[in-house]
Amino acid sequence: MLTAYTNVLIYFYIIFSFYLKEFQGPFLHFLNRATLVVLFVSFIFSGSKSALLSVVFVFYSVQFYFSSIFPEKVAQADRKFKGLLPLVLILGVIGAFFTLGIQRKVTDGFEIAGLLAERMVATGDVFFMAYPHGVIEKVKQKTDIFTATFVDFLAMTRMISSSEAPEPIGFALTAYHYGPMPFGPNPRHNILGYLYLGDYAFAYSFVLGCIIGLFRNNRLVCFKRGYLFRLIHFLFFVQVRTIWSDPPLAVAHINGILFFLLPPLLFSLILSHITLKYNRQPKFFLSKPRSVI
Repeated sequence: MLTAYTNVLIYFYIIFSFYLKEFQGPFLHFLNRATLVVLFVSFIFSGSKSALLSVVFVFYSVQFYFSSIFPEKVAQADRKFKGLLPLVLILGVIGAFFTLGIQRKVTDGFEIAGLLAERMVATGDVFFMAYPHGVIEKVKQKTDIFTATFVDFLAMTRMISSSEAPEPIGFALTAYHYGPMPFGPNPRHNILGYLYLGDYAFAYSFVLGCIIGLFRNNRLVCFKRGYLFRLIHFLFFVQVRTIWSDPPLAVAHINGILFFLLPPLLFSLILSHITLKYNRQPKFFLSKPRSVI
């Protein structure tokens, strides 16, 4: 759920920093800088390899949404970001280096470097943990693909009890190889599909691919909608794009958006709309953009 919140913070930070300078009073200027500090600290201590890539993805999503509205500003922001990207990458590696040292309680630099290299190559760990020696056949659970995918929603709505919730496949694979541990690799779509559907796993992967393609190919529709529609589309697309890597986790993030993030966001935007209308100010997020291309 933290990922969903940080992505939204990045989204708003980029908008108010690069495109809406006329909206920047002293408080908003301070809020932007504070947001940047919070994001940087959260990424450093998250230990997530995808945190830095998430920043890049969110930035270019904003660029895509605004390219037809502020083409000159988009080009200017793009040049600034490309200039800062090497520094961001260096800081990310340094942050990961120190984070691993703190997490593993290691002080030797060479050992930390080895741990960092191990994290880099462990992206496909679920495959070498599941396929060799038929381990995937030994961790099958008595449930179905629907429950395994929507376990977060089903548990949240009390449709199933906590005892009925299937164990995450990554946890089961880790426990098989190394004993019980509170973590594990992401269950990629092909692993999850084969585990519950066997030879028909391709159908599961096909459906997930169609969902990702639907959101990706409909991004151009956002140009005909208001900024609020673009924001909502972004919120869902940034999570849907990861559904191939970990379908249950992606569904959990989407649930978080639907039930915990979207309602207060919409409420605040409606209040902002009412306030701006009362003060006869431009209603930015509820207005319909005008293309200049």
